[in-house]
Amino acid sequence: SYRLGAYMLDKYGWLMDYGGQTSVTYVGGNNNDRQTGVQDSTDHTLDYEMNLFGQITDKARLSKFYVRLKTKYNETNKTSGAGSTRGNDYEQANFDMAYFEKTIPAKTHRHVWTVGRHYVTVGRGIAYGQMADGLSYSVKLTQNKFESYKLFMLRQNGRDDNSDYYNASTTRGAGRTHRQFFGGELKWRLTPRHKFTFFYVVNDD
Repeated sequence: SYRLGAYMLDKYGWLMDYGGQTSVTYVGGNNNDRQTGVQDSTDHTLDYEMNLFGQITDKARLSKFYVRLKTKYNETNKTSGAGSTRGNDYEQANFDMAYFEKTIPAKTHRHVWTVGRHYVTVGRGIAYGQMADGLSYSVKLTQNKFESYKLFMLRQNGRDDNSDYYNASTTRGAGRTHRQFFGGELKWRLTPRHKFTFFYVVNDD
């Protein structure tokens, strides 16, 4: 890794970084809900997730190309008589992130353009926060009460589950979606400890 990165820096003026991450999540239950007479179908599940990433940046850290390969394996332990519950499930490896980011610095702020499959959030991520394909533009200011603002045009990944099951099952196949999202966010610092955030998101099914 070091020799390859040093060669690229000396030869082309670019930096390379790569690595991976693995996580295991356990979820269990003991059938202590209101319907104690009806046995829950799932006893416990184990979720295994593996991510491999790589990125190339220029020496000034103003241009970056990033990709991440992700795969999941879900192991479900069913209780007796739960024949209708789906068993183990493997999610084929796919690129859940692949984007190019360009930063344009200025005297009091910096512009950041991002295109591709990347993570975008507004507010605290409750109203909107997900990986999607598209374009986002943000500005961060250093000498102004307006701390930052962003604009985005995105399309949700078709592999993602759709919370609106009726819409998905009647138009584009059960459980899948191709929703489009448009919106923006403005952060305004009122005092050193208080900040006002305004955002607007439009969802087009």
